[in-house]
Amino acid sequence: MQLSIKEVEDKRRFLLYVFLFALCIGTVLHLISYVVLTVIVIFGAMISDKHLMKKVDYSLLVTFIAFFIFIGNMQHMEFVQTLIQRRMADNTILFAVISSQFISNVPAAVLLSGFTKDYVELLIGVNIGGLGTLIASMASLISYRYYVGVHNHDAKKYISVFTMANVVFLVLLLTTIPIIK
Repeated sequence: MQLSIKEVEDKRRFLLYVFLFALCIGTVLHLISYVVLTVIVIFGAMISDKHLMKKVDYSLLVTFIAFFIFIGNMQHMEFVQTLIQRRMADNTILFAVISSQFISNVPAAVLLSGFTKDYVELLIGVNIGGLGTLIASMASLISYRYYVGVHNHDAKKYISVFTMANVVFLVLLLTTIPIIK
């Protein structure tokens, strides 16, 4: 049985992405520099799937990067350090939930992880904190952009229904865990 040209190309593309994934794991294990990895991944994607690079939502990507630059800068401000240390000592879960509403739950986890040893409460807080505002989770922003952009649906209606449903679930989850020390 002979493979078609498309099947051969798909197999090569699959193997390339498996290789790139392995390199990503190498970066997580600190075997490969993230800068080198980024260049390799971009180059690999451009060679393999040029058309995908045109479909990337670069404004969303820049927003996510900006969140991490923001939290990196915030970590070095003495006032912010003092505030976070006090609030994390008072109630890690609740502070993680509240922080997630303004800077998204993944950047909040990164920011707050340096101020607590109670990682279980931090993870509970940022996971629950992914509910609430549209910005609380980057996944929510992605779904919003897709829903409004691709389907040309009403943004105000989406935000109001989304926020109402998310706040209800946020409150329900907060009432089911012992967050008051």
